[in-house]
Amino acid sequence: MVNQRDTFTKHFCCDDDCYKYLASLKWQEDKFVCKKCGNTTYHKGRSLFSRRCNRCKYDESVTAGTMFEKLKFPILTAFNIIYRMVKEKEGVTSTECAKKFQIQQRTCWTFMNKVRLVMGHIYPKQLNGDVGVGVFDVIDENSVGWRRRWNMPKERFLLAVEVKDRRMKKAVTEVVENVDLEVIMSFIDRHVNPDAHIIFETRKRGFKRQLQDRYKSIEFPYGWRPLEFYFENLQDWLYRDIHSFTFKNLQQYTNEYNFRRNNPKNSRKAFNAIICEMVKNN
Repeated sequence: MVNQRDTFTKHFCCDDDCYKYLASLKWQEDKFVCKKCGNTTYHKGRSLFSRRCNRCKYDESVTAGTMFEKLKFPILTAFNIIYRMVKEKEGVTSTECAKKFQIQQRTCWTFMNKVRLVMGHIYPKQLNGDVGVGVFDVIDENSVGWRRRWNMPKERFLLAVEVKDRRMKKAVTEVVENVDLEVIMSFIDRHVNPDAHIIFETRKRGFKRQLQDRYKSIEFPYGWRPLEFYFENLQDWLYRDIHSFTFKNLQQYTNEYNFRRNNPKNSRKAFNAIICEMVKNN
């Protein structure tokens, strides 16, 4: 039986395989538009898979304008790191990847952070059914000099979790500086279907009357276990597996956690979605 790892190595066994795949995504249906003059005709460039404009002679590499531009290690290594980030159930650290692929840890961490940002752009469709929404605090337990837990440095984020048939299906998080009514409603409007049944966590913030006027199906229980359970797992993962976790990178790390939980079965599809997004954005 062929596993997913065997399938990955079959498709990407050298750098040229990766560049060929990037070219197929960047110039889909063989459509080329010169970034310098806007011309649409080209011929083969100096390097493999690059394209040279017939008018201005600008030579564009396959990685130009993508998040793979000026990569400090082989493109095949980058693909392998992304695949491991997607496939490993609990994720991988930059230290582990740096050791495995023999690159500097800081360079690996910087690239993995780019991937985490992209994961946040690939949001699931609007959450539907029963959707728990709440405000949660992540506390910096490693802070020195803070004796009382309630007085420790902390970061706040909004969390929405979709539950169907008593199972958590999808989740979205958003780190925020200040939590007010406008921030909460903007978060709900972007990520929750208007027909969803919203369960709002009241222990963190109220706004009952305003939210009831805005959303036709909403309730305010004193705690909702699926929402709290998801947060507890997320927090445990941050403290246990991400040794370099800092508030500055909290959004990126929650993006990674949510992305794997939102795409638990088809790691190949999730991998392709990340590569496509990295080709489109820089």
